[in-house]
Amino acid sequence: MNKKVFYQGSIILYIVLVLLFGIIAAAVYVLVVLFTDGFNINDWFYWIVIGACCGIILLMGYKIISFLRNRIILYDDEIFVPGHWGAQKVQYEVHIRYRDIKDVRLVARNKDSKGQSVFGVFVQMPYIIFEGYDGKQKAVNVYYYSKKQVASIIDLAVERAKKQGNELNLKSGLELIKEFIAGNKKIARIK
Repeated sequence: MNKKVFYQGSIILYIVLVLLFGIIAAAVYVLVVLFTDGFNINDWFYWIVIGACCGIILLMGYKIISFLRNRIILYDDEIFVPGHWGAQKVQYEVHIRYRDIKDVRLVARNKDSKGQSVFGVFVQMPYIIFEGYDGKQKAVNVYYYSKKQVASIIDLAVERAKKQGNELNLKSGLELIKEFIAGNKKIARIK
């Protein structure tokens, strides 16, 4: 099996991950200082600090794991995107068979991958829309992916679709990105 995995690769994501690791490091430092300097077991303040630090470590660890879990996988016969974790999902699990792809395009919207409104999402996010021969559209959120990654995803999907016997006559990924940016100058979020 020849699979290609794309992990989120935006500079904004890297900054967020560095901040999350910094917060974890600070919480671990506070715990180490508390335990090495000794603390009064009967003082409730120390227990609150310990609980807060442990909670921060668990929450930030969860965030880091969820960032690493978000990826786009191109298998030999399909594209697979796992759904996001949590209550506020932007990307739902998607399976796209190469032989079913009729058209590929980029759009920007402030909705989830199913086209439904998401509470608290005000930013226009770019999506790769794969339209099938049956007229159904499947969206893949590429907000935290670089231009190069998005172009590679589109190009590889078209290449693998042709290997499956689906003769697509589409523009390259880079051409689609240029058109997307030209048509959406205010919301050209892909770096």
